[in-house]
Amino acid sequence: MRYLSHHGVIQKTTLGHPIKGTQPLHVQLDSSDFAAKHLLGSRRPHRRISERSYLQPVADILSSSASSPEASSLASRHVILPFDLHQDPSQFHEKSSFDLLLGLFPGTQTVQFDDYTLTFRFLELPAQPWPKTVAGVPSYLTADLNDQGPTVPLSHWSRSRVLIQRHLDLRRNDAAVGLIFDLVRDFFFKNQIAINEIQFWGNFVIIVLDRESDEVLNAVPRSVAQCPCFYLFETEVRSTRGSPVFRTKPSFPSHLLDDTEYQKLRPGVMLSAGKPRDGDVEVLSSSGILVRDKSGRGYMTAAAHAFPDGNFGSTVYHPRFSDTPLGRIETTETNTNIALVRLANDVRFVNEPFENTVTPGPPVKFKEFARAASTRLGDSCRMDTPSSGYVEGTKRVHAIRKLPSVCADEPKDMWIPVDWLYMGQGSSMALSSEGAGSVVWNKENQITGFFRCAPQSGIFKDYAQVIAADNLIDDGYTIA
Repeated sequence: MRYLSHHGVIQKTTLGHPIKGTQPLHVQLDSSDFAAKHLLGSRRPHRRISERSYLQPVADILSSSASSPEASSLASRHVILPFDLHQDPSQFHEKSSFDLLLGLFPGTQTVQFDDYTLTFRFLELPAQPWPKTVAGVPSYLTADLNDQGPTVPLSHWSRSRVLIQRHLDLRRNDAAVGLIFDLVRDFFFKNQIAINEIQFWGNFVIIVLDRESDEVLNAVPRSVAQCPCFYLFETEVRSTRGSPVFRTKPSFPSHLLDDTEYQKLRPGVMLSAGKPRDGDVEVLSSSGILVRDKSGRGYMTAAAHAFPDGNFGSTVYHPRFSDTPLGRIETTETNTNIALVRLANDVRFVNEPFENTVTPGPPVKFKEFARAASTRLGDSCRMDTPSSGYVEGTKRVHAIRKLPSVCADEPKDMWIPVDWLYMGQGSSMALSSEGAGSVVWNKENQITGFFRCAPQSGIFKDYAQVIAADNLIDDGYTIA
């Protein structure tokens, strides 16, 4: 059995029987120059898409500095091996698997795996581009001994002996994530301990405490349904989460942003709040998806926080201080950051993303939403923002976030589902605030949520926070 590399994917073939459409190519995986010649050099071509005529491919820009891990290409490249670490993490400890990983890149010193990410360590980084996933999980390359990669934020742990439902084992059970959330919320509500977010990582749970206090760690549970519990303070999360408030200057060089005034709108087109009353700073964001309410009225979704003059009645424009309004915000989904824009009569919107060279094929048409609970940890996800273009990532965390109370007499806290997606090494460079409101979809082309922000540093660097589509589904909205 031999392996050949074709468009960045290692594919299995029988000796002498090449994959259809390729030339016979036989290489040994333990060859020192295998990766350099056949993996890293087999990048998918990037060309300007006819409709995104002003967007220079981000992957080409980010790959211009091969010496920096921050310069990782955002293109989709997946190295498929005979084993899948997402399906069976224990395969990493098999000698044959480890040897295969160790010989994948020239100059690899060691390979580490924490059940989520493969970290390849070097004395000197290999040439780019680098693959986004290897053996079914995200990959990370570094030559810095102090660089721990996308580590899991296990900052604080319980000092108590409280075990919630210790006879129930819900580890690695995506289908039971709702039950885990209910068990955690009930405990903290009864014990009057304020929490703001619950994250399920598969084998364990991370809970965000509202106030920073060492004493509270003596009272919080050590595990829930055999999932160990770890803790973050809200101050730690807030400092690294990434703010939805837009910067006074574009966070990405302006010549890399697609600010084209498209005559036909679609997901991922840049929007503007227009010229502000004070100063000349333009607030930019991205179009979402065209939806219909129960009465059949159509709306375009957008990021509510991108319109600082107020949610209701705010006018939406093309970028570059265009004088032509595209529509007005008519309503918002309370506290979810989703605004609903009634488009002008002469504005057309198609629920099809831009074409891309990473996944060539017939045009994609979005037809339905998918709830957060229907997705699984490790599932692939996709976005196309005005700053990044098309980019793929991996769902890393199921989470719910507590909403601030709107009315003093609300009987119970409101929680909304959110996702944390790992978008790949260096992705935070291109996932800028100008992409807020962009849709996220899965491999079945179902819309799963809306991009909110991407931390530029800290424990969630290279992650994207996504507001799940559940609230729109619950309120009866469908894709038009």
